[in-house]
Amino acid sequence: MPYFLIMRTRRPSKPLIRGLLAAGGCLAVAGVFAQPQDRAMARLENQRQLSAASAARKSGAQQKALSRGWVLEATGKDGQRFELVDIGPTGLPLYNETLTTNANIGVNGLELHSDTPSVTGASVTVGVWDAGSVRNTHIEFDGGARCTNEDAAPAISNHATAVTGVIISAGLNTGVIGVAKGATAECYDWNNNIAEMLSRVPLSPVDTDAVPISNHSYGFLHGWNWGTQSGNLGWHWFGETWKPDGTGDREDPKFGLYTTFSAQLDQLSHDNPWHLVFWAAGNDRDDTYTHPRDGTGTLYYYDTDIDDWAEAFWEVATAPFDETTGEGGYDTTITRACAKNVIAVGALTDAVTAEVRDPSAATPTAFSGWGPADDGRVKPDLVANGHQLLLTVAGSDDMTYGTGLGSGTSFSSPNAAGAGALIVDYAQTHLPGWLPRASTVKCLLIHGATDMGNAGPDYIYGWGLPDTVASVEPIKRQADPGTASAHCVVEGLLDGDTPIGGDTYNISWDGAEDLKVTLSWTDPPATSPGIVLDDRTPLLVNDLDLRVTGPDGTSLPSVLDPANPTALATAGDNIVDTVEQIIVSPGATSGAFTVTVSMKGAVPSEGQWYSLAISGHQPAAPGPSPLSASSASPDWALVASTNDLDIEGFGFHPGTQIHLQKSGEPDAQLAGEYGSPTKLRAILDTTGLALGVWDIIVTRPDGESVTMAGALTIGDGSSIKDWRVLE
Repeated sequence: MPYFLIMRTRRPSKPLIRGLLAAGGCLAVAGVFAQPQDRAMARLENQRQLSAASAARKSGAQQKALSRGWVLEATGKDGQRFELVDIGPTGLPLYNETLTTNANIGVNGLELHSDTPSVTGASVTVGVWDAGSVRNTHIEFDGGARCTNEDAAPAISNHATAVTGVIISAGLNTGVIGVAKGATAECYDWNNNIAEMLSRVPLSPVDTDAVPISNHSYGFLHGWNWGTQSGNLGWHWFGETWKPDGTGDREDPKFGLYTTFSAQLDQLSHDNPWHLVFWAAGNDRDDTYTHPRDGTGTLYYYDTDIDDWAEAFWEVATAPFDETTGEGGYDTTITRACAKNVIAVGALTDAVTAEVRDPSAATPTAFSGWGPADDGRVKPDLVANGHQLLLTVAGSDDMTYGTGLGSGTSFSSPNAAGAGALIVDYAQTHLPGWLPRASTVKCLLIHGATDMGNAGPDYIYGWGLPDTVASVEPIKRQADPGTASAHCVVEGLLDGDTPIGGDTYNISWDGAEDLKVTLSWTDPPATSPGIVLDDRTPLLVNDLDLRVTGPDGTSLPSVLDPANPTALATAGDNIVDTVEQIIVSPGATSGAFTVTVSMKGAVPSEGQWYSLAISGHQPAAPGPSPLSASSASPDWALVASTNDLDIEGFGFHPGTQIHLQKSGEPDAQLAGEYGSPTKLRAILDTTGLALGVWDIIVTRPDGESVTMAGALTIGDGSSIKDWRVLE
């Protein structure tokens, strides 16, 4: 049996990563002991390959466009910018387009700004991918101290500046105060976005030099668009299969579609579980072919089978549908927002009355995309203010604002992303050492959202309007010793050790308020069905199930019917969504309840992580739950090395801390990851630690502590005792 020493290196620095990407190079790691390729190095090579492929696709698209007389970039009728970035699978040119306070009041961010301690997003870096560079020296961004341009984008963009301001503006003008006004923004243009995102996602839950939240307020052109894409000014139809004789799809099949781009985002999210992507749902719902906009009254342009634009004339019986004609405004969410793991954000009017949060005042905007996704999933996931906002603009550094770009899901998406940044900051403030998973941030955002429209989820408002105060309440209760054992926030792992029937959590409910339970997970990518219209095949890879059992029986989660999108949600077996929610309302019998998380079929070998939020309940038993730590792996480590340290036991909570103790030596605090009530993981960096035997101390936020005496030995490799067989 071979002898191995497994080590892990730290993340390469940002300048090193960027230099290697620019040079097209990769990184070799050498040392005394042979090592498998580090995860960070493998990801760096993946970034390099994605960068090269993205550049090649864009170059090829530009060459084709120049040969056909198509425009490469321009400004649309409502001020949105579009740019040719690729050629689609049917030969159609793919243009990215921008998807163009009181916004903060609407998501209740100001309440956390004034909380004690104040929560403003100060511990969080948000990534912003958009149409170009930001005027990062704007006074609202502290003159560049909290905003950097990471790409050499050729021009400063009003749109990118405004989007960034919705998240981080300091509020010198109180009308533009950012939702996460203390956060830092790293800004990129939209080219090469996947590779750049990979370069900045957290590699671990203790990776502080990373970006846990990103916002994307752009998408490919869908359906009707007024512009010059063909080289002629007029209406253009971006549907993939329609022809002038009326054959093909009169509705653009890309709406609601899960594409290879959607799968790319799901792959990135699944492989990097501490990074949450926010994507604008799109502004296409009110796109309508109107004449005589083009001057002739009937002329428009469409893509032919020979991959070129041709003229057509309007015929009511055969022409492509307006977005409100095909399905009454439903099924108008853009493709990348239909990824399973992103948070797609739709736009509302102002949810404020007399400077006070008032969800009843908000209505859907005319343009905001509605669901469902083609397989029936809830889209958009959330909605936020995206209507007539006062915004930071790029005219100058000094107090420059404007409303010309103030409406669009472009601005509702960063509104929600800022709320996500506040949740991350709140978690790190109240449970230090715990970086919540992306599925946990998503779970908490949806758990705390104010229900809008139909009761429960729907295809207009999704799960509702973010309320950051309600979303952080489970974290607040988890940090309170009196309620920490009530499983208010759980990150769990279904794996080979999971009991038959799934993980169970015992709680008590007194019937005084809603018992609310929300489950979320990050699912592996699915295979795109191709360019087809409304394929209802479920795209879940790992189908988790949430059940709540009490004195009156077992409750099931909400489900929607994509064939009847206006219908109310009903209780049933949800086989399409990566979020499930159950609410038990007052009037049901109070008492002991069990929350169960399970999975249909076999659990994959790598397991499936999930996140759970529970509110309105009490611990199953008074007092703290017992704490135990039964094993630590490995029990030996080489000095000056970095390894994962896994601890198994019982009664762990988010924010549980781990440190090492040795007589005559200062304690060593380890950065830890909460895995589940039975699992912890720490980053064990033995640099500077003395050789010999150390105790491992596990301490919960409520003060409960347990010592694993002599659980870890640190050696220097000089003795045969320092070598271990690793199976």
